Amino acid sequence: MRELKEQPGKDIWLCGGGRLAGQLIGEIDRFLLKRQPVLFGNGIPLIAGGAYDPRLFTHVGTREFTSGVSFAEYERVAVA
Repeated sequence: MRELKEQPGKDIWLCGGGRLAGQLIGEIDRFLLKRQPVLFGNGIPLIAGGAYDPRLFTHVGTREFTSGVSFAEYERVAVA
């Protein structure tokens, strides 16, 4: 994944897949969180996989729609 990120081109987009996100957590630079005003009992976890490796992200912006859906964008905070 690191080699792929270093190549010229567009961003890499991972959509869904909490298990894959858990495996690649160290490579995630930015994420978009979709919230939809529907309650249900189970769902796909944002990050899955057991190992807890906290990462600090900052809120970049939020888009809200008349349907109640919102997209919140976050990017990784550079650690000095």
